[in-house]
Amino acid sequence: SHEAFTQHIELVFVRGFPNSGGNICKHLLGTLLSVHVLNVSANFHTVSNALRAFIAPPFAGSSDVNTLHTKKWFLTFVRGFLLAEISTEFADAFLWSAEVSTESLNPVIPSASYILVRRDGR
Repeated sequence: SHEAFTQHIELVFVRGFPNSGGNICKHLLGTLLSVHVLNVSANFHTVSNALRAFIAPPFAGSSDVNTLHTKKWFLTFVRGFLLAEISTEFADAFLWSAEVSTESLNPVIPSASYILVRRDGR
């Protein structure tokens, strides 16, 4: 069960801004013996942009309110369907998740820890 899983394994999400060193942080954490790093990076904006490009042609150039509403519904449906294939347990939660952040994942995985890597701009 999900509860048993989270009792034995602490989940840590490393979230980094572009070119901030998030991958380096992830790899450094992976050098610790007690840490197993999954080689998975997710960019939900990329998923959304790809889906928008996929469904754009049938709706191209329309400003009709009903057509735009249908486009939004279809995008949500297709995105939910694809994410359900990834995880049926969390599919509904990922429908509203625009990015991996504390706000979007905490309701789904409340026991997780988060590391936010920021770029200082120098």
